[in-house]
Amino acid sequence: MQALRELSGAMPVPAVTSIVNAASFEPRLAPGAFATIFGANLANLTHEWNEAILDGKTLPTMLGGLQVRFNGQPGAVHFVTKDQANVIIPSDLPPGPVEVVVWSANGTWRGSATLQAAAPGLFGYFRETRFYPLALIAGTITRVAAPGVFSGVPSRPARPGDLIELYATGLGTLTDHPRCE
Repeated sequence: MQALRELSGAMPVPAVTSIVNAASFEPRLAPGAFATIFGANLANLTHEWNEAILDGKTLPTMLGGLQVRFNGQPGAVHFVTKDQANVIIPSDLPPGPVEVVVWSANGTWRGSATLQAAAPGLFGYFRETRFYPLALIAGTITRVAAPGVFSGVPSRPARPGDLIELYATGLGTLTDHPRCE
């Protein structure tokens, strides 16, 4: 089959090199978390889920011909390129080992990962060698950073009394939290 793919010019079978927390890039995963899959031959083109959310609320489980399943349950696919895919792990999976299947029109990769009850990671960015969490002044698009750090993006330092929004993933199942109803 591989010889036919090569003769026809089709992409080779997907190959996964790692599955990590999409915020921390550590190999710590949790139910409901964003995960990043690194590898090769994942998709022919770059796609984002905005183009596939037709009703404005239903997340796609296939994007750019790529689908990812965890113990047989499809993850919501956020973004795909030839060497990266971002997916949301189904939130109702229990902690422990899970089978991961990455399927594309080019073939299938099978592997495994281990889910923890929680594996928190903050989304952010690096400046030189220092990590800064992505933080916004609550209810605005203003980033918490020195003015002018981001070209074309408003930013300012936080002030006493400011409410700050942080973006995280891997917090685990939150249904038992007093604020989740």
